[in-house]
Amino acid sequence: MVWKRIIRQLKNFYTTIWDNIEKLKTVLLSLLIVLSIFLTFSLWTFTPNNNVLENEAPIETKIPDGRKEKLSNIIQPRQVIIHHNSKHYWSYSTDQNKVYNQLQSALLIGKDQVEFQENISSDGIDITYPTGIPVNVLKETFKFSNETPFSNYEGNVERLRVYNDEGAWKIQFIFKAEETNEDSDEYMDPVVYQFEISDKSTKALVEMMVTSKNTVEVEEYELDGNSFYLPIEEMKVDTYFYTTSEVDVNLFVKALLPRDVATRKTDNKIVYAKSKSQITYHQDSNELTYINLNSQDELSRQNAIIQSLDWINNHAGWTNTFHLYHYYDSSLDTNTSNQQKEISYRMIMNGFPIMDNSIGQISLNWMTNQASEYERSLVYLREEFYNDKQDSPPTVAKGADVIRALSELSNANNISDITIGYALKLDPDSQNVGIGNTLYLEPAWYYKIRSSWLKVDFESIDPIKNEGG
Repeated sequence: MVWKRIIRQLKNFYTTIWDNIEKLKTVLLSLLIVLSIFLTFSLWTFTPNNNVLENEAPIETKIPDGRKEKLSNIIQPRQVIIHHNSKHYWSYSTDQNKVYNQLQSALLIGKDQVEFQENISSDGIDITYPTGIPVNVLKETFKFSNETPFSNYEGNVERLRVYNDEGAWKIQFIFKAEETNEDSDEYMDPVVYQFEISDKSTKALVEMMVTSKNTVEVEEYELDGNSFYLPIEEMKVDTYFYTTSEVDVNLFVKALLPRDVATRKTDNKIVYAKSKSQITYHQDSNELTYINLNSQDELSRQNAIIQSLDWINNHAGWTNTFHLYHYYDSSLDTNTSNQQKEISYRMIMNGFPIMDNSIGQISLNWMTNQASEYERSLVYLREEFYNDKQDSPPTVAKGADVIRALSELSNANNISDITIGYALKLDPDSQNVGIGNTLYLEPAWYYKIRSSWLKVDFESIDPIKNEGG
């Protein structure tokens, strides 16, 4: 009968299943393991699309002649000082890059939190950053043998110190000193983490840099309680002549704003707007200001410096070489409820910053996971142009003259940094060679008060007269 045949087939099926039950268990377990691995991989490698903001289309446009940059390229020293045989040397230009890149490629071994010492009487290198660098960002540019090299300590690194300790080369990460309390101007000693450098060629590197053409002997000068390494003698600094080019503002409009943008023109301005975002193009100065008022996320996914780098990379916005020169996290200020981060990148040439605040600077205000304001020039330096003036580089004043000039200032105690920088000048001779207007980079001394860089005024000090100063 049919029902007996069905029962017999079911019994055979059941017997087959039971005889192979262990094999089936193995297959099912393997499938579960593969599924678990796939889901875990997807979870850990998932990256949210930061380009898509509220009411905003993805960034699709790339800037011609622009490029992307790596984190290690935009975080670079402001000054590298080499100590050798009780003398001090300022290493700049390509030599500065050589010293720093070698340290970045070396494995940093161990981990010790040590007491801060103002000076170490040993051959070595002092590396100063133009601004405090959050350690969770800086550690991404070095190699450590320890997975938690700073024991989860959070703070901003202001400088590095490399020194010889009885034949072993060590590197110290020196953090920004914290105030003892809010109502006091006194500071605690900086936190210092120390590592051993695996690279055994550090000594040879120091000796080579001392004799380099891009190294000048310096001396430590005091100014109202602060110390600065400045040249002992006057210093010749190369100047450069460049043709310029300009990015079409419409490329930024396409890159940063959604489609169907409304446009309105006012006096010397064009405003492009969509929803809560807009770009103002200042026609006289060839600058743009991007404002984004879209709602903010509650939790930050990554440090603002890394996010701003990725954001500019998305539209290939690095038209020249820029370094991080200012970072301020207002959320750490107890006197304000503002949560934004101030970030600015400054153009670098020959190891020195270009102090022009238009062409020479890219500035951002960064809120949680997105830019709230973005300011930059549409003009950039394109090709170096030879000029007879380059055969006789200008001379800048020696350190003693710089200190003498700055000591006349009523707020000299607020000076936190001194450096050589470039001022951008229009070349009056460029029309005579048939290439249109060009810019030349004129070296000069600058000093920093808070976040502003100002040119040293030598003309008010007699008898100092130095065109390059």
